[in-house]
Amino acid sequence: MMPTVMNLRTPLPGPSQVAFVSFENANDITADNNGVLRIIDENCHEIARFPDTTAPPPPIPASCSAAYANLNTVPRLSPDSGLRLGNIDTNPDVEIIGVLDDHTTNHGGIIAFNLVGTSLIPKWCSAPLPVGDSIPTASVPTIAQLDKPPSPTAEIIVDNKVFDATGALRYSGFTAGGNNCATFWGSPCPRSRTIAVADVLSASPLPEIITGRGIYRSINPVNWTGPSGSTGLPMVNQSVGVLNSPPVLTPPLGTVSNNSLVLPAIAELDPGSPGPEIAATDTMNTTLWVLSASGATLAFTQIPTPGSSQPKCGGPPMIGDADGIPGPEIGVASCSRYTLFKYVPGNPGTLTQVWSVPIDDPSGEAASTLLKTPIGTFIYGMDQGTVWVLNGANGNMVKCAANTSDTVIEGPVVAGFGPGPVSQARLIVPASDTNWGCGQRGVRIFDTSFTSNTYWPGESFHQTDVLNNLGAVPVAEAPSWQAPARNTYRAQQ
Repeated sequence: MMPTVMNLRTPLPGPSQVAFVSFENANDITADNNGVLRIIDENCHEIARFPDTTAPPPPIPASCSAAYANLNTVPRLSPDSGLRLGNIDTNPDVEIIGVLDDHTTNHGGIIAFNLVGTSLIPKWCSAPLPVGDSIPTASVPTIAQLDKPPSPTAEIIVDNKVFDATGALRYSGFTAGGNNCATFWGSPCPRSRTIAVADVLSASPLPEIITGRGIYRSINPVNWTGPSGSTGLPMVNQSVGVLNSPPVLTPPLGTVSNNSLVLPAIAELDPGSPGPEIAATDTMNTTLWVLSASGATLAFTQIPTPGSSQPKCGGPPMIGDADGIPGPEIGVASCSRYTLFKYVPGNPGTLTQVWSVPIDDPSGEAASTLLKTPIGTFIYGMDQGTVWVLNGANGNMVKCAANTSDTVIEGPVVAGFGPGPVSQARLIVPASDTNWGCGQRGVRIFDTSFTSNTYWPGESFHQTDVLNNLGAVPVAEAPSWQAPARNTYRAQQ
């Protein structure tokens, strides 16, 4: 998974730590079982793990032990899903939110932990989802305030589901008939491994949940209680909305894939149109889309992947001003190239390549990170055998190091460790050799010559979704596409 960074020892101010999920071997991934939550410091020294076979188990909440206990009598995490960090309730501590493993049917729920001293203490488990509903494999939770202020607690969003701060399910995504998603591949059924939360619709008083295939909005102007109507809003695949016919596209793009591998990000790409735009990678069709907040297709293009025999390529979009020319760019990794795009407004708009450089990644789903510094902007990314740093202006390789990876939801992050709000930035890289037999494993931390924020709360991080390394979630999040956030998504600056 992509590592996460925050001061998990709140309420005391101090340095941040790294939280991630590890696993033993390929069998754990195949069965989607037995993930281990680990906390390390900036020197890669382990602080805590769960479960910890060297110590007596901590108290297991009844909500976990009753429904999720496996043969080891403790709940376990999905080994290929991600984490989200943040303070979700009125207690002055940070919660670690993970996806439970497949000892229950189809990823039955989520779990919250607190780090207390050197122990990870389960706080609660959500109730198992209804039969037939599920959280897709390799999903990553996020945390946001969905209700109107002054609501004291935040919500947890994963895939197309909303949980409250106690783990109670508030909403699960719908089909065109208004029912919950009945199957993993149900259609239409907007869902994503990674999602975005933002107030992109001016007519709505509460933020929306943006998947790669549709937008969910509340029917209540005060408390987030689900979609408006039974059809939602169109996005990408227009059969997911009030329009019943899909867009006519030029082969080989076709219509958007009907699965959770359509990955969104938010930015103001067209200053002449109201509201922000959505950039979405359709991995299964190796396509990058730009859409309006109302779901209109503004532009799409094939993501370059020359020489690759894989039918699907494309990681989550990174957004930021990489080349120094006004306006944000969109960075996407494929199976054989990393490409920086710029959206050019028009009718229709176009996606042009700023530059494209070779990489080597058969699965083609890795994320990337941008860091803006006084001497230029750098893009950090990884493929199956290398972690690399690119010059954002031209794509030239600045540095690289051997680093084996499965590149499913992996990606490097840049964050400081504190104890202040800004400190020396470290490059924090996940590694595994599940498919390669001999390589790097675990999490590796490299020094940089720059500074950055001392937090990276999760995979969909942007500059406005958390306020500090104590995990404070804004009650009314500022638009990430306006100053001072400066159109950044999966970026530090």
